[in-house]
This record gives sequence, structure tokens and C-alpha cells, in this order.
Amino acid sequence: MSLQNSINNLTNISQVENEFLFVQVSPGIINTILLTVGLCQMYAGIEIAHPVYAVLFSNLSVTLLSSLIDIFVFPFITILKYAVLVIGNNVTCFLFHCCSWCVLSFLRFLYIVNPDWLHNKFPNAKTLCILAIFSQFFIFLFSYGIVLGTAMYFGWPYKRAVDLTSQQRLIRIGTILITYLSLVGTSCVFYILILRKRGKLGINNVGTLDQESGLKFEVQESTPVNQKGNTKSKIINPSQRSSTNPIIFSNTSAAEDVIPKINIKQRCLSFSDVSSFTMEENQTKRSKSNEELNHACYNVDKWNKTNTESKEALNGPGKLKS
Repeated sequence: MSLQNSINNLTNISQVENEFLFVQVSPGIINTILLTVGLCQMYAGIEIAHPVYAVLFSNLSVTLLSSLIDIFVFPFITILKYAVLVIGNNVTCFLFHCCSWCVLSFLRFLYIVNPDWLHNKFPNAKTLCILAIFSQFFIFLFSYGIVLGTAMYFGWPYKRAVDLTSQQRLIRIGTILITYLSLVGTSCVFYILILRKRGKLGINNVGTLDQESGLKFEVQESTPVNQKGNTKSKIINPSQRSSTNPIIFSNTSAAEDVIPKINIKQRCLSFSDVSSFTMEENQTKRSKSNEELNHACYNVDKWNKTNTESKEALNGPGKLKS
């Protein structure tokens, strides 16, 4: 009876462990499916022979390999706990990700800040691609050796961080943080240099114009065009306004204040407003054409009357009738 109870208990424990293992493996399965689809799309749609895209492709490939190890390797290792192995694998994958972005930031810095030197030094993109991949794995192996060596020196994976002393824990965590922060800080330095080269450092406005440039654009847009197609406009800079005529300056400033509002109103009109404006414009044109026609007829009648009176004055009314 006791033997039967022990067998049943072992069966129940194994079932619970299998169910818990399936729950742990499920994120790895989802990651594997998503990464496989993403890598296939990237390989089919992007030229991965370029150094930047080659580094990105290798980063995703290592991440896919890490997910496959979580699914097909770690469940069959009974010496260590599955959670310990997965945590170590995630730390390794994240470290490789940081190394990849460090190399990417350096490549983008060269392509944006020093493109002439880069193309003169490495005219063949294949050579630069090989150097980028080599640098990526070299930095990873060097930094991973430091992290793994420090962790194994203090008893990982058999000894938990809770079992260590405060000094050992501080050394272990400090080594990992310094390694990660050095990689991330290097990437940040290169991106700051890129922003400084582009003149975007400290500018948080995206897609906006300065007030002075916007007023100049509106004034140029609204200036009349002569017959030769040249615009008759003169833009007064703020530095030159003190030396100009105050009357002209007041008119110019008033026009600069009014024109943007008019243009904004015209851009915000609805369909009914636009159609009504079009009908009013057509009616105005027709009334003007009718007035011009009536004026022309009046001038013709007046000319005929004047011509008749002049003939009567020269020849007399009797002769004109005959």
C-alpha cells in the first residue's frame, strides 16, 4: 500500500513538473516563431551584405539561437534547474545585443560624420562587413568572459546570489553593471556626436519652422508676380528694421502679422466654404464682364451720336436727310 502511494505521488509530481515546464517553454516557442518570420522577411527584403544590416541580421540570428536552446536543449539537462539556465541564457543574449548596438553606433558615426574617410579607407563594402562582424563577436567574447568569469568565481550556477556575502554580491553585480554600462555609454557617445554633426543636439521640435522663417515664407508666397514672372517682394530682416522708414516698417509688420492668419484660414476652409467662394468669384467675374460690355456699348452709342452731330453741323440737317 505504501509502495502504491509513493508511485502515485511520483506520478503527480512528474505531471506537475511537465506542466510547469510547458509554461516556461511557451515564451521561447513564441519568440522562435516571431524571430523566424522576421529573419525570413529581412533576408528577402534587405541587402544584408551591407555592414549595418549584417550586424542587425547577426543580432537577430543569435537571439533566435538562444530561443532554440531554451526549447530544445535546457529541458533535457537535469543537473541544473531550468530557470537558472534560462536566466543565464537571457543575460548572454542581452549582452550580445548591447555589443551589436555598440558596433552599429560606431558604423553610423562613420557613415554620417566621416563618410569620405570611410569610403577612401574601405572602398569595398564586403571588407567592412567582415570587420564589423568580427568586431561584434570579439567585443562580445571579451565582455562575456569578464561577466561569466566573475560569476563562476563566486559559485555560479550552483550557488545563488542570496547565499553570497555582501562583498561578493557587490563585486559580482558591479562587474556586470560596469560591463553593460560601458557598452551602452559608448553607443550613447557616438549618437551624441551624430546629433551634434547634424545640428540636432538639444532641439526637441520636429517638423516646425521658426517664426522669422515662417513669416518670410508667407510673405514670399503672397507677393504679386509681374508679367515676366519675377516676384516684386522685399523681405526686411529684424536686424534691418531699425534703419528703415517707420511707416514702411509698420505696414510690413502689419502685413506679416495678417498674411499668415489669412493663409491659415484659407487652408482650414471646408468644402462648402470653398464652393461658395467659387460661386461668388464666378458671379463677380460675370458682373464685371457685363459692366465692361455695357460700357463698351455706351461708348459706341456715344461715338455714333457725336459723329452724327458733327455731320449735321457741317452739311446741315436738310442735306443729311437727303
